[in-house]
Amino acid sequence: MMATADPVAAWWEDGSGQPLYLRLRKLDAAGLQAALDGLPEYDGPTPVPPPDRAPPRAADLPEVQALRLNLQDRRTPFDTIERWIRSLTMTTNDLDGKRPLEWTADDIAARCVALAGEEGRSYWSTLEVVREFWAWHPDRDFVEAQIERLQAFLRAAISE
Repeated sequence: MMATADPVAAWWEDGSGQPLYLRLRKLDAAGLQAALDGLPEYDGPTPVPPPDRAPPRAADLPEVQALRLNLQDRRTPFDTIERWIRSLTMTTNDLDGKRPLEWTADDIAARCVALAGEEGRSYWSTLEVVREFWAWHPDRDFVEAQIERLQAFLRAAISE
């Protein structure tokens, strides 16, 4: 099988993230911010509001628990599940409690910019868990638009 020339598409389709990771890790917050600033204004679907009230802890959100169970059913290694769930809950907390069901590509891109600006922080786990979460996400119209937008952000970032 021939590898695609688009590392974003390869990562999104089958999880082969090393080519994308190697390119992203060279970027600083300014490069990521430029890619975010270059995105056109979003005019796609809005999220369907979550059906329930959020519990006090992000780790107890039904969507976080559903993702955890999905990953366990797929026999994802425990340490990977824990790293991703930790990233998901930390991102929820840093987005002032905005639920993962309502995250936009712009939210995730801004989170990447913020983490890139902090010494020793990586945003790769955030991208990995968002990829996994959006594959499961029940609001397909909204999330398909977000996937396309996040991919555009990543492509713009690595083309800098």
